[in-house]
Amino acid sequence: MTEEQRSKKYDELYIKATKVLDEFNPCKIENGTCARGRKHGLNFCCYGCNNLSDNGCKVQSLYCKTWICETAAKAMKEEYRTFNRLMAEIDDEARKYGMYIFRAGKTECLALQSTAKNCS
Repeated sequence: MTEEQRSKKYDELYIKATKVLDEFNPCKIENGTCARGRKHGLNFCCYGCNNLSDNGCKVQSLYCKTWICETAAKAMKEEYRTFNRLMAEIDDEARKYGMYIFRAGKTECLALQSTAKNCS
C-alpha cells in the first residue's frame, strides 16, 4: 500500500468511526461535559493526554475515536452490542493496516507504519 493509499485509508476509517460516534452518541456530551465527567468528575477519557488542548484534540487519533470508557459503554445498554460490533470492524481494519496506536495522531501513526508491520 502506498503512502497516499495509507493516508486515504486512515481518513476513511476515521470518518467511519466519527459517523458511528455521531449516530450512537455514547459519551452523551452536554455543555462541554461527557457522561463520565458528570458522574465521576474527570471529564473525557482523554484527560491528561498531550494531544488535548483547550479546544479539544489536536490530532486525528483513530485509536481514540474508536474507544469509549466503561461509563459510556454501560449507559448504552442494548445499543452497545451494535455500536461495539461497528467499532470492532473499524478496529480490525485499522490493525490490519497498522493504524491503531494509542493516542497517536494520523501523522505519527503513518510514520511509524513505515517502520513496523503492525503498530498496535
